[in-house]
Amino acid sequence: MSDILFLFIFTFLILFSIPAWMYYRLSKLETAKRQAAEQEQLEAAKRKIEAAVKALVARHNTAKELLKRCREAGISSLDTEDDKSNVWTIAESMGVKSKEEAVALYKEGQNPSKEATEAVEKERAERRASWRKDEHDELKRSLADYPPNLIGRDKYTAWALALRTRVQKEIGGYEASSKVMSTYPSAHPTPQVSVTKEAMKGQLVGGAGLAAAKAIKAQNLNARSSAASADIAAGMSKLSFAYSRKAEDLEWLLRKINGYLGSINSKLIDTEHSDKYASMIEGHVSKAELTSGGNLALDIDFNITDEPEILGKEAFLDGVIDITAKLDGNTIGSRTYCRPLYNCPRYSASLNKDLNEIFLIGKVETGLENNLHIRRILMIVTANITDADVPNIVFEITPRTVWAVEGTRDGVLHDFSSI
Repeated sequence: MSDILFLFIFTFLILFSIPAWMYYRLSKLETAKRQAAEQEQLEAAKRKIEAAVKALVARHNTAKELLKRCREAGISSLDTEDDKSNVWTIAESMGVKSKEEAVALYKEGQNPSKEATEAVEKERAERRASWRKDEHDELKRSLADYPPNLIGRDKYTAWALALRTRVQKEIGGYEASSKVMSTYPSAHPTPQVSVTKEAMKGQLVGGAGLAAAKAIKAQNLNARSSAASADIAAGMSKLSFAYSRKAEDLEWLLRKINGYLGSINSKLIDTEHSDKYASMIEGHVSKAELTSGGNLALDIDFNITDEPEILGKEAFLDGVIDITAKLDGNTIGSRTYCRPLYNCPRYSASLNKDLNEIFLIGKVETGLENNLHIRRILMIVTANITDADVPNIVFEITPRTVWAVEGTRDGVLHDFSSI
């Protein structure tokens, strides 16, 4: 009896659990479908709102532009029909479709709605935030390529040492590949079939006729194998030559890099008398502008008040400069600046750029020469400032670390055309 009861209960559980499981799965599917539909509705509503806001902003901008053009044309009211006709003449050139619409836009330009003003302000804030992020990223890349902690000789050699390591590795890889391709045919010859053995097999099985047939078949197979071996050898030879040429091309680049490093390493570079050299530098901000992201773009002029020398040899100055901006006595921004190296790859390019796109030509220049004008140095600002604040900002330029480099005072470090 107990066995029958157990079987009954087991059967009942099985029959009940299957529909329950199916109901559970269907319920989950229905829930997922409902959530997906609700999400799609939300996204559609969001897109509709964004489109409406975009249209509102575009209309507001059109109204403001129309009002501006009318004022430039001497139209200051809609008091007469002649005024309305003149507004329509200008609006038509902007793509407005009717005189009534032109009049409506003119009025909106004079008295924009609260909704339009808020939408424009929101869009402007979002756009500025995007620009501000781009400017932060730009400064981050600049400091990564010319870190202020690279002092003296390290500033000039960092990119070249990184690039040389890459080039040497590439050359080694191409040379190894060329060697493998040139030795492959001899190291892996195509096997040949023994004509004699094949003929003997045919003789044993089917007599002289089959022996001759087997021998001819073996000869043909060997001929095809020899032809295939020759094709493979020719292909491998071409590959070997191509790899060898790539290695030779990079050898030329390597000679350029080694020539540059040899030139830099042979120069006198004095980092021990930073205070003396810093006293020779005068710098001031000649122009400051508010950027699209609410930061500052600075033009700076440098003058060298003395003629630097190292142990009686002509030299030029280089170094790291700190720039500080203050408004009403409060610091609103700072920037550490080190003049880039011109006509050579950035450090990041030395690590990542395709070697076929790196060309070392012309003169490598840097340094803080006399009457030097540097344009648009980006400074990140921590305060919300406007164009009206810019003339009241006080800038301080302080040399942090300055060194002297043996060479002409125009800041030429090396000339790649000499190699």
